Amino acid sequence: MNFDMTNIPPALQSMFSASKAKLLKEKNLNKHVSLSMWTNEHDYIEFQNTKHHTLSLYIKGGYNNFRLDKTISNISGENKLCLMPKDGKYIWSIGKPFQLGHLYFTDEYLKQIAMQTFDKDPRDIHLQELTFEENQTLASLMRYGIFENDWKNNQNHHFIDHAVQMILLKILQNHSNNRFKLPTVKGGLSHRNQTLIKDYIHTYFAENLPLSQLAALVGLSEYHFAHMFKTSFASAPHQYIQALRISNAATQIKAGIALVNVAANCGFSSQSHLGRIFKQYKGVTPHKYKLTHA
Repeated sequence: MNFDMTNIPPALQSMFSASKAKLLKEKNLNKHVSLSMWTNEHDYIEFQNTKHHTLSLYIKGGYNNFRLDKTISNISGENKLCLMPKDGKYIWSIGKPFQLGHLYFTDEYLKQIAMQTFDKDPRDIHLQELTFEENQTLASLMRYGIFENDWKNNQNHHFIDHAVQMILLKILQNHSNNRFKLPTVKGGLSHRNQTLIKDYIHTYFAENLPLSQLAALVGLSEYHFAHMFKTSFASAPHQYIQALRISNAATQIKAGIALVNVAANCGFSSQSHLGRIFKQYKGVTPHKYKLTHA
């Protein structure tokens, strides 16, 4: 199967082309952040990225891998993480088959988040290397927030975007030389901003609404906006949007609109996607809901 590798950082394209690694999927979130998933086994890789930092997660397998350019006491394996700051060179001996997820992000984007969230000069940020690190919080955000999501469905973009923001904040807090401390956010959005955000979401709920777009409407960083939104509306932005889509879907189903049209009208990528999420919220499939409300 052939994949378009244009979303893979250029420095890595030739490297992976020369290895046994096989690209499973890739996605470009924005000009600063991209994602990829790979499989590999019994290989030798020299990894160097001069434009992006790379955070990797062993999604499945990953045993009997070794780093050859330095001595590492940690042992490779499933759910282990590697953080490879840009410009470093990393040499790996690959053992048993595994699936690996990569999150690539630019230094510019990381410093932008640091400045917006912590209101500090971010010019001296230096990331620490991590090799086969065990961190359940980061691993869960990577696995469930990013790599187990359907990347082809653009409506999942805000879920993935939110997970990326949380991951980068965790990295700044725990794996940089500055050890940033998250600011305390007190109170919710002003009444004016609540009305503005609510009206905007209710108007465009069927479209892709990334966290950055919503935060920009009220002039806040994504971190501050997410916390203030939850205080104001008692749910995270992505949860609020999903619940709104389901509510509108239920109304349209009661009105007798065909399920395939309901899915399109309410921001779901397909009728099956609607069915899966609808059942999570309502406890029944859209078809059964339609029969009981005919």
